[in-house]
Amino acid sequence: MCPEFNTLILFWDLMTHYIIILDDIEMYESQECFSLSDYEQLSLFLNHFLYKCIVNGLFDQKMSGAVSNLFHSAHTLLMLLYRRDSRRKFTKSPTHWIIKDCKVRYST
Repeated sequence: MCPEFNTLILFWDLMTHYIIILDDIEMYESQECFSLSDYEQLSLFLNHFLYKCIVNGLFDQKMSGAVSNLFHSAHTLLMLLYRRDSRRKFTKSPTHWIIKDCKVRYST
């Protein structure tokens, strides 16, 4: 198990807990600990990180414990940020959540 994974898992789990208990005034108006730009950058990173890991086969159905925990922590935080943004926007771009590298291939 990589010690870096544990650090990422801890950070992402703590951020998840923090955002859950954060009300809208604290998140959108006060912005004491993190700015809206910080949440935007974090969501952008997590979205691309998870996409690249899945596309490159780093996460699959037979994941080991540490990798599974890493995926679960990152995915949980990403979905929480997505729900917050869906309810009240903190991202500036309307295409923020769309992966531009994603190309759909149609088989004929």
